[in-house]
Amino acid sequence: LKLQFLYFIGGQGRQEAGKGRRVGSSPHPIRLPSASSPQPPPSLPHIVGTTVTDNKILLCAEGGGRRQRSYVPPQQPDRVSGSRVLSAIKEGKRKALQSWGGLVGLISVNGNKDEHFLKGESGPIVILGHQYADMDSEFDTDLSTITWFCYRKGFAYKTPSGRQITSDAGWGCVHRCGQMLLCTTLARHLRKGRQFLVTYFMDNESSAFSIQSISNEGVKHGRKVGQWFAPSTIAKCLESLVAAENTNPSSPLSASRMSVVIAEQAVIQPDVLHSEITSHSGILLLIPIRLGLDRVDTSYYSAIRGCLKSPYSVGIIGGKPKYSLYFTGYRGTQLIYSDPHKIQPAFLTTNTLGNITDPHRQSVPMASIDPSCLLCFYLNSPEAVDALVDHLKALMEDTKYPILSFVSGFSSLSDMDGVDTDCAGSDDDDDFIVL
Repeated sequence: LKLQFLYFIGGQGRQEAGKGRRVGSSPHPIRLPSASSPQPPPSLPHIVGTTVTDNKILLCAEGGGRRQRSYVPPQQPDRVSGSRVLSAIKEGKRKALQSWGGLVGLISVNGNKDEHFLKGESGPIVILGHQYADMDSEFDTDLSTITWFCYRKGFAYKTPSGRQITSDAGWGCVHRCGQMLLCTTLARHLRKGRQFLVTYFMDNESSAFSIQSISNEGVKHGRKVGQWFAPSTIAKCLESLVAAENTNPSSPLSASRMSVVIAEQAVIQPDVLHSEITSHSGILLLIPIRLGLDRVDTSYYSAIRGCLKSPYSVGIIGGKPKYSLYFTGYRGTQLIYSDPHKIQPAFLTTNTLGNITDPHRQSVPMASIDPSCLLCFYLNSPEAVDALVDHLKALMEDTKYPILSFVSGFSSLSDMDGVDTDCAGSDDDDDFIVL
């Protein structure tokens, strides 16, 4: 097996045509042809896409009318060597290419992009509680208004341990999904447009909900900068950051306070929610949950749809280990999501905002995702609290193995000391990490 032509874009390695520089940290340079070199015949298999993310090199080979994805695990997620790619291919660990190749562009994992979006599914489409008969202009407009945050590069971040970091590529996907969730929630809570809200998510340490602020808060909860978050971790980070912003006199949240309530062990306490709504203008309810063992049990498909169909839904954070996505809707058994695994220049000023609408419409089968996820709801009145509790209770009555519990008679979480809630679900940090 011989590799004759290779471009590599991703991580810290880079080569350009006609220049024999090394790829990544490989001690064995991969030589590229000069501009006068013959071009590969179009029928030969060649790599047409790649990205480096979450401990994987994602390759897409095309040739002879066929396209095939392959995943090669590098030794380090942000510094991939050309020799590592070649050795993985030669060993037959992954199918990749046969003769000519060009590594360019970005490929998503197990998702359906654009022309394959929701392919094969029928019935109504639901986006955050809104239902559509088909993919009409109203659906397209509403989907495009969901704020999209992704990896960024070129920012300055000195971590609590003193490290200098300039990008969150490869580790910040849960952080970015948390930003998408929070921006969606704040749009409802403050009734502001996303152009106003995104300034709170700029890539600097002074912004309330920046990648730096979330990472620093994660350190307080036992996660080093660069480590992936569990659903419980991102929930606790958002809880702390929102609470701090409520007391900031210059923040709009100071005049319209929002509470973040985490349903630990999947136990929902209506009395606590009612107590919080009397002292806040709104509540972001976060429920870390597990919907099966190794994969989502089919008996929970209806519950997932029911959660996203609720008018109080602000999405679900979930995914596969170390690959997080922000789910906002569904059709049939396909989940619609926003994908943070793209890289843009850092958002440092209003002129460098970049794209805040996911450029692709994407979906993934429920059967393909990890069972650990974070259910998210926004409530702004006592009536909304009652309506959501009744809705979730009805969903659990129709579920073979209920995964939510409801406990009354407690005005706060501290009143539940000694109450056994282990049966409500698992809060295993290692099992969540990302879709």
